[in-house]
Amino acid sequence: MLRLIANMSVCGLLWVAGLVHAQQYPIKPVYLVVGFATGSGSDVSGRALADAWSRKLPQKVIVDNRPGDAGMIAYNHVAKSASDGYTLLFSSDALAIYPLFFKHYTLDSVKAFNCVGLTTDVPILLATGAQSPFKDMAELISYARANPGKVNYGLLGYGQYNVTLAYMAKQFDLKMVEVPYKSAADTRQAALRGDIQLYPEILITALPHVKSGTLRILTLWNDKRLPELPDVPTVNEGALAPLNLNGQATWNNVSAPAGMPHNVLVLLNRSLNEAMDSPEFVELNRRFNVAIHKSTPEECDAQVKTDVDKWAAIGRQVGIKQVD
Repeated sequence: MLRLIANMSVCGLLWVAGLVHAQQYPIKPVYLVVGFATGSGSDVSGRALADAWSRKLPQKVIVDNRPGDAGMIAYNHVAKSASDGYTLLFSSDALAIYPLFFKHYTLDSVKAFNCVGLTTDVPILLATGAQSPFKDMAELISYARANPGKVNYGLLGYGQYNVTLAYMAKQFDLKMVEVPYKSAADTRQAALRGDIQLYPEILITALPHVKSGTLRILTLWNDKRLPELPDVPTVNEGALAPLNLNGQATWNNVSAPAGMPHNVLVLLNRSLNEAMDSPEFVELNRRFNVAIHKSTPEECDAQVKTDVDKWAAIGRQVGIKQVD
């Protein structure tokens, strides 16, 4: 009986300690870790979010840039940090994609993190230069099937478009040539010159070229068409529909080390969603043609797990070769 009472007392003390922690949190600055350098797109978005979030919490949210290894230095740093709510990760659907590509990405993206919430959705477009003959994906697929090795596609980094293009080539029995580039600007210029016939884009950089007639958009990853490009089908429509990709925009989110106290997670999620209503944050994302995406922690966790499972299954079919 005495042992039972003692155990109950310990449990009670732990519960009270957790409650007090949640009530006092945060008592010092919160660090939002960004895996890319100052001035990068991720950094600009992360700083805008941190600034808005700071106005919804008693303490500042400070961006901590930890660039390198395609963002994985930041991922590993946060995963190994204390789950006390003071070290958070500004991340993306790379959480679901990186396990396919990198042998040294040893984190279990589902188990290593607790999602605080989703933040934004960024539609990815597949573009071609205006001098190419292709008006849609059906024409490109038909040509590529009849002309093995004659279609070059440009890639930058590692994303869902890498897997999708490899999957498309396998399913439609296409032999296309992958051409890697070091920057988005280099990839775009290659398409404008006609060196490549297909490459991934984002709306803010593509739209001026579309309006001037130098670029053509063939399809996009999103759950619906964009008002700026009403005639461009999603990957869920048209020639790519048989692939059942369930195409969606690239998402960004905030994650925390696994094991964060639930009350702290709820507080962070509530304040994050409030921060994304700030006029400055709304205007920045409007200018970048990025959609704000609020969620609960549970919805965000479910998104990560769904994408991890989906891309792992497609990756196995394609036979993605991992790099060290």
